[in-house]
Amino acid sequence: MSMKQRVLMCLQTLESDLSKISKTYNKEMLVAVMQNMAITKNVCLQGLPSKNSATYEKIYDQMLLAAKEMGDSDRVKIKKYAFSQCMEHLKHLIHKTERETKFKKDIVFLPYSASMWDSLESVWKAACEDKEHCNAYVMPIPYCDRNPDGTPAKWRCEMDKFPKYVPTLDWREIDLKGWHPDVIFIHNPYDDSNCVTSVESSYYSRNLRPDTDLLIYSPYYVTSGGLGEGQRNCPAFPYLDYIIVQAESFRKLFHPSVPVEKLIPLGSPKLDRVVNLCNNPPTPPEEWREKLNGKKVYFYNTSLGGMLCDTTAFLNKMQYVFNTFVGRKDACLIWRPHPLMESTLSSMRGVALPYYEKLKEWFIKENIGIYDDTPDIGKTISLSDAYIGDSSTSVTMLFAIVGKPLFILENGIHELPKSEDWRGDFLGEVTFQEQDNWIVTASNQLYYAKCEGAAYRHVCSLCEYHSGNYYFKVIEIGKKAYVCPANAQDILRVSKNGIEERIPLERKIETAGAFAQALQADAGIFLIPLLYPAIVRYDTRTKELAYIKDMNRFFVKNIQGEWRVGGSCVWQRELLIASPNTAEVLRIDVETLDTKVETVGANNVGCFLMAVDGKDVWLLPSTGYALRKWNPSTGEVKEYSVEIAGIKCRHPIYQFDCDEFPFGQPAFDENYVYLPPCWGNKFVKIAKDTGAAEEWKIPLLSKPDKKNSYFRYANVAGFLRKTENDHWRMFYWPERKLYDVNVKTGECREVPIILDKDALRHEAVGFAEQAEWLRYGCQENAFHTLPALLDGTLPGNPHDKDRQLRAYRQVAANYDGTAGEKVYRFAMEKLSQKRGNV
Repeated sequence: MSMKQRVLMCLQTLESDLSKISKTYNKEMLVAVMQNMAITKNVCLQGLPSKNSATYEKIYDQMLLAAKEMGDSDRVKIKKYAFSQCMEHLKHLIHKTERETKFKKDIVFLPYSASMWDSLESVWKAACEDKEHCNAYVMPIPYCDRNPDGTPAKWRCEMDKFPKYVPTLDWREIDLKGWHPDVIFIHNPYDDSNCVTSVESSYYSRNLRPDTDLLIYSPYYVTSGGLGEGQRNCPAFPYLDYIIVQAESFRKLFHPSVPVEKLIPLGSPKLDRVVNLCNNPPTPPEEWREKLNGKKVYFYNTSLGGMLCDTTAFLNKMQYVFNTFVGRKDACLIWRPHPLMESTLSSMRGVALPYYEKLKEWFIKENIGIYDDTPDIGKTISLSDAYIGDSSTSVTMLFAIVGKPLFILENGIHELPKSEDWRGDFLGEVTFQEQDNWIVTASNQLYYAKCEGAAYRHVCSLCEYHSGNYYFKVIEIGKKAYVCPANAQDILRVSKNGIEERIPLERKIETAGAFAQALQADAGIFLIPLLYPAIVRYDTRTKELAYIKDMNRFFVKNIQGEWRVGGSCVWQRELLIASPNTAEVLRIDVETLDTKVETVGANNVGCFLMAVDGKDVWLLPSTGYALRKWNPSTGEVKEYSVEIAGIKCRHPIYQFDCDEFPFGQPAFDENYVYLPPCWGNKFVKIAKDTGAAEEWKIPLLSKPDKKNSYFRYANVAGFLRKTENDHWRMFYWPERKLYDVNVKTGECREVPIILDKDALRHEAVGFAEQAEWLRYGCQENAFHTLPALLDGTLPGNPHDKDRQLRAYRQVAANYDGTAGEKVYRFAMEKLSQKRGNV
């Protein structure tokens, strides 16, 4: 309900009440009517610009004066005259109000966390400054932390934590339904689906929807380029009129069910605040000044995402960072944990909370740095010189947009590298090829060795970014080599001298996770998607691309919040792709691209890997220890159950026992299947004829302790190809080594991976463009250490502020600090359009 409608309703009520009074002139009723006249006057005058309100004030005063005269006089004739005057002024007010076009709009901001107020503040400021057209109100709303079972643990309202210059309303005294403000802004899109916190249910979007004409969501986060799965589609989205997004390109990141016209690319109010504060830094708090004086200031951000991903590694990382700063006279560490860190630990990682609390106590007691729990992150950023912390957090973008260096920590690193530890990082995400002569690194660099025993030399950079796993596999067809994409959306034809041709695919997604696998079938390259919406075939003879659409649903599944793809292989003239959680297999003719779906086996066990042994296809389980051997020609299926004492799997991140992904890519001979472990703890061999399974003893540990924090791994081992006779080439992740394995004897010979260290300067790039979801920065690894950052001895490119600003301004509309003003103007414009300027 608009201000104009509310005033008219009040005036119409006054008209009805005055009509009743004209019959009796009841004094008590008249007093009540006069009180309502005064209230209506105040509402009207507050709702009009000052240049419009003067005329109304005069008429209201005349009406009140006539009403007073009606009550004061004892003569009926005077009462009647006063009544007629009073009614005449009232009708004039109704007539004038009906035609008035200048009533102000009421905009209400409903923040719940004071620390997230920056996501709304610049919009509120713009509304406040437009006193002629708007009344702006801030009403902090109550929220609770949640117990592990979802029940409320503790209710709170942070009204007292907001800046003193922000006047706030008490939610207990406000009836939004009766008020019906013109616009409501929120920054919480989760309603009742957040397992850590929840606002009070009255303020869920579905309940706010009837209480306003426009409901607008301004995100509590900013991002360096990507968008998390949890932000693509939220419970509030169906009830919102508009969602403010950071840049035009971000409209493509949301779930297709979100109407694009709801997504308004006007930038982020969060960026406004930090830009304006860094242009005019505040005075540091008194208790910080001595610690900051004359030192370079590093802002250490510990995020919820980093903690939840691997809590043990996260806590060990905290200890490593604190130890690195102990005793330094040239550097000051400001540690700012996420405001919901302890609540989230309590709710989701309760066993780790005491260890976190001990680290916090140690940091504060030993005066290692500044513990920052102030509600205003912008002020802290303005006082800091550089950022250290996780990449998948809003804080990186806040530093990035003002040109301050970003040093992205790897939570798995808890010690300085030793002389050979660069191998762990360099070969960290390598996918070795059948011929072993190409290496594609996670930093999107291509290396080549002309033969076994020769050193790998650097060929070229595959793209402008230096991280992000854009490419992952080389396929050689004839005399040509093709680099296949993982997160990129093109295929590269390369030679030993560099890139010869880029083959662009239809660009379909704007996030990481495009493709999961690449396979060769005759002269065709098939790309198996993860999030890309089609299987892609590139015919190297005709140079034609073909897209097999609407098939992903059979083999791409979201299982417990994680996207998974089933195993795949080429069998004769067919591409086979299995489901990761059912017995379905998609069969595709590699020439005609005709498809059919077949159920392989009676059970409902998914397939993680597929491998061809002559005429048969072996399906390795996603869960459990039962393999299936399938002959696609006859349809015959035989199950092999691995029952070995002590066999089990362990989750590589969360470190709990499970039965997922027990086996890696197998090897074969005429009598046995040889299974290396993936998440499992044993090498296994199975007799093809009897199905008897036994532990396969070879001189490699099946589940060794991690060598150190630079040799992180999930998979243990996998066979790449048969070399000769009974020998197979195998990659062993814990050591990042290639082995030639005689499967009959179990003998293992290391195949040296010789790297020209001079070529590794391409890995030690320093500050550079990293990925589309981390536009610029430096990433911690064996080449770039935290102590080297503090000492100013990082190899590679030094930090370039202008280069950083150019990179991040691509993902921030109105990066000059005017996003909030633009958002406010947009809301007012849309409100006027909706009401026809009423």
